[in-house]
Amino acid sequence: MKEAALKDDHEATLGWLDDSLEWSRLKGRTRLMTFLNLVRTEVLFEKDFTESPRSIRNRAPATGSSFGTNRGI
Repeated sequence: MKEAALKDDHEATLGWLDDSLEWSRLKGRTRLMTFLNLVRTEVLFEKDFTESPRSIRNRAPATGSSFGTNRGI
């Protein structure tokens, strides 16, 4: 349920950003467009991060592993 709410929030935010980017483009507000594009990039990154498979991020720490055993090779 939390993921669905986050997805809806991201979609709503991206919709608002797209509308704002279009408005700023029509008005010639280039600095605002730059700022909104940076925010959009961050939202897309967060959306991809929260919606991606969690298998890699949720791995248990490698305690007692042989990670450092062959470091000299």
